[in-house]
Amino acid sequence: MSDPVKTEVDCDHIIYSDWLRQSVFVFTDFDRACEELSRLGSPSIVMGEAGAGYSDHPDGSAVFWMVFKTDNPRIATVVHEAVHVADYLCEFTGIPITPDNVEVRCYLTEWLVSEVLAYFNRDNQ
Repeated sequence: MSDPVKTEVDCDHIIYSDWLRQSVFVFTDFDRACEELSRLGSPSIVMGEAGAGYSDHPDGSAVFWMVFKTDNPRIATVVHEAVHVADYLCEFTGIPITPDNVEVRCYLTEWLVSEVLAYFNRDNQ
């Protein structure tokens, strides 16, 4: 299934989950991220070295994002932001993070980190 939002966002990379039917937009330009996310109805971005977030809309859709201030982020930073996005994706799709299903969060985080590192041409071994 294709994601209709893919062609509407000027970002550096899009990570799309067929399983969750959601996109995560990856930016390396803070100003462009603010402009694009504002255009999509998302709130202001607050971040240090990087940031992640999501906003849901009355029509049931949502926008998920990660913003890095560099095209060579530290792996620890990628992991940190990926955990946030994994939590947001789980929350939005109704997957509770509990001891009984925390493995979903772990696999989702691992997948997001691998996708971001691959985009930045980083070894994720």
